[in-house]
Order: sequence, then C-alpha cells, then structure tokens
Amino acid sequence: MSKNGDFRVIPSIFTVILKDGKVLMLRRYKTGWMDGFYDLPAGHLEEQERLEVGAARELMEETSLSVKPEDLKLVHVYQNFHQPASPHFGFIFLAKAWSGTPKLMEVDKSDDLDFFPLDKLPPKTTPYVRYALGKLDSDKVTTSYQEPGSIKTD
Repeated sequence: MSKNGDFRVIPSIFTVILKDGKVLMLRRYKTGWMDGFYDLPAGHLEEQERLEVGAARELMEETSLSVKPEDLKLVHVYQNFHQPASPHFGFIFLAKAWSGTPKLMEVDKSDDLDFFPLDKLPPKTTPYVRYALGKLDSDKVTTSYQEPGSIKTD
C-alpha cells in the first residue's frame, strides 16, 4: 500500500447513451485491455480536464455523437485495482440528451458499434460496465471495486 500522497491512478470517463431501452456499446479491438469485450464509449481524462468535458470529448471522438457536458449525470464510480501497478478509477455518466448518428470513429481501437438491450448485454461485456448498467435505476451514484487479479480478461 502506498503512503498517503504517493497514490496515483489513471482516470477514465465513460458515457451511457440510451435509445429505446438499448445502450450504445463498442467492442474493444487491439487496445491491449479486454479486447473482444463490449464497453461504453470511453477514454482517459486529459490533464486538468473536467470529468464531464472529458466524457463529452471521448464520446465525440469514438462515436461522432455530441453531448453537452451539462447534460451528463454521474451515475457510477469504479475503482479498478485488477492490475495494482496501474489502477484505474472510472467515472460513468448518463447522457440526458445527445445528438447525432452513431458512427465507429476509431477503427484502430474498436471493431463494432451497436445498441444492445439493457437486459440482454453481450456475454463479453466489461464487468464494471455490466455492474453499472445494472444499477442505472438507482437514485444515487453507485460504486464498485475490482480487487487485484479479479477481472477475467479472456
């Protein structure tokens, strides 16, 4: 365990896009992390970037969809210590309003983009996203924690 003040994490931001009871998901491809698994549009926060701004930016970069940062609602925070040397904290936002037509923009990182029923997600869905999507009806921000070595990546 690190001393207080020495702890470093990688912040990731995700956006949930819902349409007719379905959620927009990308299949990871050649990223080095859970390739072949479906995930929400996401990416890493840039230096000194607000969470909502980063989520809106990543959504546009990956899907060409537009959302205003003020139309994002934080719904889930996860702590991922699966790889203890590279911990990630994820901030998952729900888009209350969005515009555009989804298009796969980063074909070097994703090889599929589609809407899936919330009650019938692809079997290979990242576990933290599966958990968060199952808690969307909560009236508060939910959290989850992945212990070292706890995520099956194949």
